[in-house]
Amino acid sequence: MLKNWQGKVKDYRHFGIVLLAIGAMFFLGALLPMETRTSTQQLAYMIISFLSLCGSTLYFLKARKYKKFIDNASS
Repeated sequence: MLKNWQGKVKDYRHFGIVLLAIGAMFFLGALLPMETRTSTQQLAYMIISFLSLCGSTLYFLKARKYKKFIDNASS
């Protein structure tokens, strides 16, 4: 049973890391100047970056919650 929860913690941390990387890449893409990009595309990059970083935060919080559950169950 605890192995299943430990797997979830590991998976949620990995999801959080991936979303953090994606959010950082979109943020850098929004900051770098480009002549062909419109303001709508700029806004889309910023929104995607923000949503990715929010998702990453949620996954890290969920991993921390499960980790606390495992620690309480094992002690």
